[in-house]
Amino acid sequence: MNKLEACVRAYRSLSTPQIHGRILRGTVVPKQLQSLADLLQSSGVECETDTEDCSITINLGSDQRYVFANDLVDLLTPSRSLNIPKKFYLQDIDYLCTGDTETAPELIKQYFDAV
Repeated sequence: MNKLEACVRAYRSLSTPQIHGRILRGTVVPKQLQSLADLLQSSGVECETDTEDCSITINLGSDQRYVFANDLVDLLTPSRSLNIPKKFYLQDIDYLCTGDTETAPELIKQYFDAV
């Protein structure tokens, strides 16, 4: 599992997820906390856990190959204009793009047509 897939799996398993910049924070049920942290760390994702409130803080990082973005505007920031990623996650529509445009929503097909 790559970093992006691990971050998406973590995001989807969190209750009350909050994203601030490149940091994702949320809570999970107690029995999932350690296994989620292990999954992230084995995928090379930095994270910290707090067993008191069953929260996890995840550094989403920034990688030219994989991008976890809030929305299409976030994905298309000027800093990525020269190296537009083919694999990304758009949090606002809960869409993980692995480069396959056949099954992509129309908005994503338009994105690939433009790049």
